[in-house]
Amino acid sequence: MIVISFFFALIFLLSWVGIESPFIYSGHRLRGGYVEGGPFGLFIGYYLILRYLVFEKFDRYTILFLILIIFSESKAAIIFMLFFYVIYLLIEGKLKIYNIFILLMMGSLFYLFINYYYNFNQRILSYWTEYNNIKYYISLRGDDDPSLVMGRIAAMHIAPNIIKDNPILGVGMGNYSLVRNNLDYLQGLPRVVGWDLSGLGGVFNTVIESGFVGLLILLIPFIYLWRKYNSKIIRHGIVLFFLAQIFGVQLYFQYIWFGLGLCFYLGIKNQSELKNEKNSH
Repeated sequence: MIVISFFFALIFLLSWVGIESPFIYSGHRLRGGYVEGGPFGLFIGYYLILRYLVFEKFDRYTILFLILIIFSESKAAIIFMLFFYVIYLLIEGKLKIYNIFILLMMGSLFYLFINYYYNFNQRILSYWTEYNNIKYYISLRGDDDPSLVMGRIAAMHIAPNIIKDNPILGVGMGNYSLVRNNLDYLQGLPRVVGWDLSGLGGVFNTVIESGFVGLLILLIPFIYLWRKYNSKIIRHGIVLFFLAQIFGVQLYFQYIWFGLGLCFYLGIKNQSELKNEKNSH
């Protein structure tokens, strides 16, 4: 992962001297092997947190991963890491005024840095404005602009209508793209021909496609495991697994399952070692 990260950092720097690659788009935004920078930044943020949980410290490569997140211009990754840090402090019993102050200071400095270089405020405002005035912007740009009529912004209008109509069992796994063109769900938005995904993340997609029953079925084993294992790393792993999905990662992405499995392995291993030490005495 270190070698790959250095490779992407090099690719980004080369883009500034005119060397193009499929890993860069929209001028100088790094997307790695993803379709855009947001999911790539989330992946790097997830990996950075997972490294901390496994090694229990930040090492010299932390700066490299933070630089990649900045290069990806991923808003979700930044907010995701800040949210996880707050939950981490809660689980560790360290959510004190001092830590809250440090979080606010670091978050504010990082935010100011990102906003200065990538106009973060304007991007967030643009999302909000387009969401609230989506029909107006479609009339300006036409109904073939995928950033408006497909993906996350459109789904924030369509998904609530689907959930309202199918709250218990949803519309079936994988069926969002099939039913999203229903006129009752579109409510004036144009139909699309391409295969559209909501981009809202695994938790929201579970509610859309499997209903609240499906979400409950997904949560039950994790609630059981949370109560069974009094292990902080296991609980951090569960939080990391679901929080990443809230910020856009899909349930079928392999890396969140790998991270979850690693946290469970380390947590169960630690508990077994502690139990063996007690028995030996």
